[in-house]
Amino acid sequence: MNTLSENIALRRKSLGFSQETLAEKLGVTFQAVSKWENGKSTPDITLLPLFADIFDCSIDELFGRKASKCDLPWEDDGNIRLVMFEGTKYIAKRSNGKDFTAKLTGNAKNVTANCNLVIEGDVEGDCVSAHTMCVSGNVCGKLDSGHTISVGGDVNGDCNTGHSIVVGCDINGDVKCGNTVSAGHDINAYKITNASNVSANGDITVKGDLHIEGSITCTELTCESLYNPET
Repeated sequence: MNTLSENIALRRKSLGFSQETLAEKLGVTFQAVSKWENGKSTPDITLLPLFADIFDCSIDELFGRKASKCDLPWEDDGNIRLVMFEGTKYIAKRSNGKDFTAKLTGNAKNVTANCNLVIEGDVEGDCVSAHTMCVSGNVCGKLDSGHTISVGGDVNGDCNTGHSIVVGCDINGDVKCGNTVSAGHDINAYKITNASNVSANGDITVKGDLHIEGSITCTELTCESLYNPET
């Protein structure tokens, strides 16, 4: 097991830092860093959290011990997060997240997933997915997905998707979509951008800009400004 002095030296060198560089980040002299690494003195305890931040490790790991728990980048706030780990290391983003699907049964406050997401219930707040998203109920907050979004009920927040969005009832929020937008009832937004086609079984009301490349299908259309090459 490495000592604190050995770990400081090893982690400093692995980052390509000189003793002077590390000293500057810690607000100490390079002589102090040299003494720590030679085992002639030890850092002040108040510097340990800063060491952990600079070296991207836990304080336990600084002393050569295995981390007693995973260090997570969020508070204990009651939100649901469906994430991936490599060992005990949290993976914030994963390119092959599309290969995994997380399913949640029941209502939730806010939900974030770095994979495909299926929710059988309502979401009281925001819903974020790295790839596809399917919610059987209502969503009261914003939707953000890397691919398609499907919602069975109402959406009462902004929608941002890299592909299509299909909503069973109303959309009440701005829409940024890489492909088609479809609502079972009405769409009420300040703006709709980047969409290819927009359709609603009811009315479409856009208080600001409606930017669409393809067709518009609805009972009645109201908008401030319309960009559509087909018109």
